[in-house]
Amino acid sequence: MRVVRGNVLPVAITLMCLAFGIWAYPRMAERVPTHWNFRGEVDGYSGKTFAVFFFPALTLALYALFLYLPEIDPRKASYKQFEGTYRLITTAIIMFMNGIYLIIIMAGLGYLLNVGVLVRLGISLIVLLIGDQLTKVRPNWFLGIRTPWTLSDEENWRKTHQFGSKTMVLGAILSLATLPFHVPLAAVMHIGLIMAAALMPVLYSYILFRKSHNGPSKT
Repeated sequence: MRVVRGNVLPVAITLMCLAFGIWAYPRMAERVPTHWNFRGEVDGYSGKTFAVFFFPALTLALYALFLYLPEIDPRKASYKQFEGTYRLITTAIIMFMNGIYLIIIMAGLGYLLNVGVLVRLGISLIVLLIGDQLTKVRPNWFLGIRTPWTLSDEENWRKTHQFGSKTMVLGAILSLATLPFHVPLAAVMHIGLIMAAALMPVLYSYILFRKSHNGPSKT
């Protein structure tokens, strides 16, 4: 029996995006933008066949991987306790991938988009969602704040994820506030805030580990 049940929404949305890409295919230039630097400037191109068909295939493969990972997790029994959260987070990631794909298709059709702002917006929203759901995640090897200390101590896992939920929600909100700033300052601020939000719980996990192993101080 499958640990995490599939969700038709990510597949349906991905196929709808692919259908739009197929419609756009004859209307696109032979080479289309597929990569942008931190300033939001195009710095990479691909053939339109690759752009239209590879990215949906990659997205569907990623979703299949999300469904498969719990099956090989030594702690797969814990997924039943946060199955809804796992589906929500993985679905959000697939939606983000589809958003990137639509940006590529629109760029191939000649539309000028503020890619830097759109990508940073998407990342911030995903981090916000993960932060909001983080306390529901139970110990496992593939999702959450997985450090040697959280994976070896359920109390460390619980406290670290409570702390990480706060840092990720705060980091996401602050990163959203950087969107109006001019690049490259906005991009640097955004990356710094997201990295801080993700790294602070790792440090907190280690601090908890040291405290629990040092024990109360002697007088």
